[in-house]
Amino acid sequence: MTELEERVRKSYSEFINLKKDEFIRMLVIDGCFILELFLRRDKWEQYREDPILSKTWMSRTIMRDLILLENQLPFFVLQKLKILLNRGNSEIRATNLTDLAELFFRGIMLHRPESLGTLYLEGLFKRQSLLDLEELVKNEESEEESQGKKHLLDLVRHLHLPTSPTTSENHGKFKRIHSATELNEAHVKFELGSQTCLFDIIFTSETLEMKIPPIRIGDWTESLLRNLIAFEQSHSDCTKFVTAYAAFMDGLIVSPKDVELLEKNGIIDNFIGRPEKVAELFNKLLEEVTIPLNDFYFSGISEEVEKYYEMNAASSTTRFRFNTSWGFIHSLLKQIFSFTRKNNSPASEE
Repeated sequence: MTELEERVRKSYSEFINLKKDEFIRMLVIDGCFILELFLRRDKWEQYREDPILSKTWMSRTIMRDLILLENQLPFFVLQKLKILLNRGNSEIRATNLTDLAELFFRGIMLHRPESLGTLYLEGLFKRQSLLDLEELVKNEESEEESQGKKHLLDLVRHLHLPTSPTTSENHGKFKRIHSATELNEAHVKFELGSQTCLFDIIFTSETLEMKIPPIRIGDWTESLLRNLIAFEQSHSDCTKFVTAYAAFMDGLIVSPKDVELLEKNGIIDNFIGRPEKVAELFNKLLEEVTIPLNDFYFSGISEEVEKYYEMNAASSTTRFRFNTSWGFIHSLLKQIFSFTRKNNSPASEE
């Protein structure tokens, strides 16, 4: 840790007013606590009575604390401690730090738990096997540099991002869409979409189907989204996927009726109670947040949906006007014919 001190200090934007020994002690204690927590979660069967893991509320509290932007420990610090632990324990060596972190944070991920099976299958990690210690240490040391993870919050963000590269077609000018209720009244059907990527939203104009991946809304969701958005806002070179998603959902969800509609179609898993709370969450999420106006990830789908909605609205207006005009003429003709019959004279009938 002494060797890393200067690098760690440079990772923070503000000056850290701690003496060298105090600062290094903090890094070691905080880092070891986090690793111990991750490793015990990996060995859940052995630690069922653990004073932290056995209490769901305490685990969730710690998870929320570990994803606060202001609480982050540089990822390379955890990586270094994990490498040191590898040398003394073959079981620890067989687990990857990223895998351990993913398993620990599964409880507050925005995806449904079953969609997070990339690294964790049937309760067992895909263990690395038959690699000598030197190779494992080399892999651990290179992982942080190659994946570019800054800290745990950044790691959690990476776990939500699209796995395949995005094209320029996905990005463009920001366009706010109509609410889910309004779109549904215009015959747009909402269906459950991909369960592997939160941002994989699709609109098919031929069938008028909008497929949206499911999202879990719990008491942890607002904190997670706010910190992910804050991270994106504080890094100019960072893609604004979460910010764009929040803006898209803010357009879809205007009232509790919109939440109920999306719940009915399995898109929202509501763990916080009344639909009003979910609507309020999304409606307040972007206060004092800068939306990427010229690099909006959902630009293509927003434009396509709004184009259909505007055409449909114009068509409905035309039909309404036509029906109103015809109704007036029809009513007038009925009155004329009624008047001529009453007079019952050849001249009037003519």
